[in-house]
Amino acid sequence: QEQAAGCLYSLSVLAENKLNIVQEGGLAPLVGLLASPNPEVAKQACGCVRNLAVSPVNKEKLLHENGLPPLINLLESDDPKTQELAASALRNLAVN
Repeated sequence: QEQAAGCLYSLSVLAENKLNIVQEGGLAPLVGLLASPNPEVAKQACGCVRNLAVSPVNKEKLLHENGLPPLINLLESDDPKTQELAASALRNLAVN
C-alpha cells in the first residue's frame, strides 16, 4: 500500500495525471488509505490527495468520497510532514 500510494503521489505531480488518477478510480482507495493505521501509507496517500485537490473537478469528487474527515484527522498526526500535507490538501480544497 505504501509503495502504491507513493507511486500515485509521484504521478500526481503532472497535471494530466491529476485527472487520470481520479478518472481511473484511484480516488476512493486513496481516501481509504488516508485512515491507514500505517503512518507512512497515510502520508503517501495524503500527498497524492493534496496534489489531486488542485483540480476543480477533483475537489468536488474528493468531497463526494468523504475525503474531508480523514484529512482533518491527519492534522493531528504525530508526523509533522503528514500534518503539512493534510493542511496543504485542505488549503487546496478551499481555494477557488
